[in-house]
Amino acid sequence: MRFHVTGMLKSLVLFILVIQFGQTQTQAHANSLCASLFDSAKTQSTKSTVQKFETPALLPFTSELSLEKLRSQNFKVDKEGVLWDTSKPTHRKIGLLKVIDTNKVYQWASQRYHQDIIEAGGITKGWMKSILGAGPQAAGVGFYVSTHPFDSASYGTAVTVFDLRRPLVLLESGLVHEGYPFALDTISSESFALRAQAAGIDGFRTHGYQESWISVINSQVLSKPRALNPEDLAPFLQYGVSLSYNGYLKRSLSFLRDQLTDSDIERPFYKVLRKKNLNSSEIAHLLQHYSNYAEENRLHIYNELKNNLLQTGSLDEIKKIFQILIEKPGSDAFTDEFVNGIYPKNINKNLNLKMSLLDIFDIRTVSQLSDVADQNEKMHLLHQYFSAAEIYEGHLNSNFHGIKTPAELLAFSKQIYGDVQFKTRDIDVAMAFDAYGRIAELPLSDIAFKRISKNPNLQVRLIRTERAANGEKLKIVEVTYASPEQYSKMFDLGPDAKNWTSKKIIAESTKRLLTALLNPYQKRHLVKDFPHSLFERYSLFLSLHPLEDGNGRFSRLLYLVLGNTQNMARTQRGLTFPIYDLDLFLDHSEVQPQIKIGAMMKLWVAASNSPEMFIDRSKQAVAILKELYPHLSSLIE
Repeated sequence: MRFHVTGMLKSLVLFILVIQFGQTQTQAHANSLCASLFDSAKTQSTKSTVQKFETPALLPFTSELSLEKLRSQNFKVDKEGVLWDTSKPTHRKIGLLKVIDTNKVYQWASQRYHQDIIEAGGITKGWMKSILGAGPQAAGVGFYVSTHPFDSASYGTAVTVFDLRRPLVLLESGLVHEGYPFALDTISSESFALRAQAAGIDGFRTHGYQESWISVINSQVLSKPRALNPEDLAPFLQYGVSLSYNGYLKRSLSFLRDQLTDSDIERPFYKVLRKKNLNSSEIAHLLQHYSNYAEENRLHIYNELKNNLLQTGSLDEIKKIFQILIEKPGSDAFTDEFVNGIYPKNINKNLNLKMSLLDIFDIRTVSQLSDVADQNEKMHLLHQYFSAAEIYEGHLNSNFHGIKTPAELLAFSKQIYGDVQFKTRDIDVAMAFDAYGRIAELPLSDIAFKRISKNPNLQVRLIRTERAANGEKLKIVEVTYASPEQYSKMFDLGPDAKNWTSKKIIAESTKRLLTALLNPYQKRHLVKDFPHSLFERYSLFLSLHPLEDGNGRFSRLLYLVLGNTQNMARTQRGLTFPIYDLDLFLDHSEVQPQIKIGAMMKLWVAASNSPEMFIDRSKQAVAILKELYPHLSSLIE
C-alpha cells in the first residue's frame, strides 16, 4: 500500500534503455529527453457549439391587475388567465395574460434616437401616445424592446437599456391561421391599446414572432433609461454569444468592448473579453460559471490556467482552484471539456509525455524522488521514468489496438516497468505489510471504512477503534485481497479445479479475466457478472490482486490499455485518483469527479518548467490531496 524508493525502482526500465538506445547512448539520450520536456506549450484554437439564448420565463397570470380597473375598461379575466372584452353583448376572447419576470430590456436604434430617450428621461406619456397612434406594426402597436441584449442590434448602432421596477404584465395574441386562438388584429388598434393601458396592462407579446420582443404600451415601465454599462456584459457571457455567431452580434460585441473603462477591465468577465491575464481568484470565480460562456471565452480561461497559473502560480493559488473544481457544480463544464478531449488538443508533445509519466507512475511515486539525496541519482531515476513514458507513447501511437491477449499485455508491462516479473501469487496478499513482512494495520476514517467494506473481493477485519491526534475517530483494520476460494466462486473453472493448487487457481482465473477484459464483446462468458464500466474493470483486477508484486502498476497499465483500445476517449486514460490503490476507497458515484480532479492535478504537475519543479510539484500534489480528501489523509504519505 505504501511505496518507497528502493533498489528495484532505481533499476526500473534500465535494461529497456540499454536495448533501445545502446549502453553508451542511454544517458545522453535521457539528458536530451529531459532537457526538451519543459518547453512551453503552443496552443491552437478549437471550435464548439454556441449555446442558444433562452428568454426569461413567462409566468401564468394570477392577480397582478386590479379588477376594478379591468371592469372600468370592459375587461374580465377568467381562471385560465384569458382576457375577455365585455364591451359588446357578445363577449370576445382577446388574448392570454402572462407575466414576464426580467429586470431589464433593450432597444437598439440610431445614436440620435438613443440620445433623445436619455435626455427625455424615458418614453413620456405624450411620446407613447404618438407611438400608439403611428399605425399598425408587425406584432402590435407600442414601443418595441427585447429581453435579449443583442437580437435587435441590426436596427441601429446605439442601445438603450431600461431597468424595470417590477415584472411586466403582457397580453399575448397570435396569428389565427397559425393555430393560435387569439387574433393579432386587436392589439394593432390604437383604441384598444389605450384601453389596455388604462387597465394596467404593460404591453403586448405575439406568440411565435420574435418571442424575446415586447411591444410596450405603458410608458411608466420605460422611465429609467440608460446607456449600456459593463454590468450588462454578464448576460452577454451568460448566454454564450460568439463573435462568429452572426454579423449583428459581432457589431454588438465591438460596441460592448468600446464601452469598457480601465476600472471595469479589472472585473473577471471583462478581462476575459479583453484577453487580459487572470489571477487565481478570478479564474476560480470564472470556473464556477464556465458552462455559460462562449467557446472563445472558455478557451481564454483555459489558456490562462494552463499557460500562466499552472506554470507560475503558488501552492495556495492552486489549492484554491482545486477546491472550486471539487465543490462547485458549475465548474464541471471545465473539467468535462478537459477530460473529454476538447482542449487537450492544445497540449504539446512534451506536456503529453510528462502526463504519460504520471499515468504509468503515479504522482506519489514521482514525489518520492524528492527523498533521494543524491541529485545525479534523482535525475537518473527521473530519466528512466521519462524513457518508459516515451515507450508507452510509442505504443499509444502505433499498436495499442494490437494488445488482445494476456501474454501481449504482460510483455508490454515488462517493457514499461523493467525488471518487475508480474508473477502470479499463491498466498494471501494484504493491502499493506510492515517492515517485517507482517500484515500492517491501516487507520481508516468512517467514510473510507464503509466504502472499502462494500467491496465483495476484499476481506476487511476490524481490529480496534482509536482517536487520531486531531480527534478524528479512526478504525484500525487489516485488509486482504481475494482468496483462492473467492476466485473459484467468481470463475467457473470446472470440476477439476478442486484439485488445483492455489497458484493454479489464481493463474487460470487471471488469464480468463484478462482475456475477457481485453476482448469484452467476445469473452464475457469467462467471468460471472462481467463489469461494464472501465473503472469497474480496473477496480475488479486491483481488488483481486493476483500478482506477487506490481499489482498497482499492472492495474494502472491495464486501465490505460483498455481506455485506449475500447472506444474510450484518449484523455480518459488517466486514473481517477492520481495515487495507486486509493481508487478502491472511492464510491462508484465519485468516479467521474475524481477523473476530472486527477486530470487537472496531473496537468498542474506536468506544467512544471524544470525537472526539479516537476518532482517538487508531485510532492506538493500529495499534500494538496491530503487536504482536499481528509477521509483518505491517513492513507496518504
